[in-house]
Amino acid sequence: MQTNSPSPVSRKVQSRRAQFAISSHVIPGLIASIDSIVILLSALISSTFVVYSGDANYYAAATAFVWLGTILLMNFAGLYEFDAVTRPLIYADKIVIVFATTFLFLLAAAFSLKPARAR
Repeated sequence: MQTNSPSPVSRKVQSRRAQFAISSHVIPGLIASIDSIVILLSALISSTFVVYSGDANYYAAATAFVWLGTILLMNFAGLYEFDAVTRPLIYADKIVIVFATTFLFLLAAAFSLKPARAR
């Protein structure tokens, strides 16, 4: 007579899988939150220590643009998936492309908002 109860070894494997499944859903969201906090804190620190002579609303808009652009592009590139979070060196090229694209978007927005010089 054979029972269908799992062995202690298979219970350990199932337990590890259950822990892994929770981690694989929690960690990418946690990393996205940490990225958001780092971007916003760096904007706050740079606005505190750097003398900014322009309008504060432009700085706030640029900060929001960089923050949202970076988070959305990293999500679109798949960098908030569990595999990318656990092995970031493999995805370093995508990370560089995301930050370069965000910078170029900001540069294009700044160029388009630049007032025309009077002659």
